[in-house]
Amino acid sequence: YENDEVLIAQELLLSLDEVKHYMESGMSLIYTGKESLDGKEYLLFALGTNHEEAFVQEILYGVADNQVYVYDVINDAWTALGAG
Repeated sequence: YENDEVLIAQELLLSLDEVKHYMESGMSLIYTGKESLDGKEYLLFALGTNHEEAFVQEILYGVADNQVYVYDVINDAWTALGAG
């Protein structure tokens, strides 16, 4: 069940122009797990750069209720993608 959920969320992310752009420029998207925040359960995905030594996370996305959120590190908050 979780694998289907992850695949659906990943497809949703990969359909977004922003994510497509980053992927085309050589970044990678990895599923990092589930987390419950603000009363919602998010499937978390990190977008970043794969180096030989390590994966460097640059953007954190959460998918909940078929909506994509991006983590705003400055304000320590999740924002619906396309909002604000």
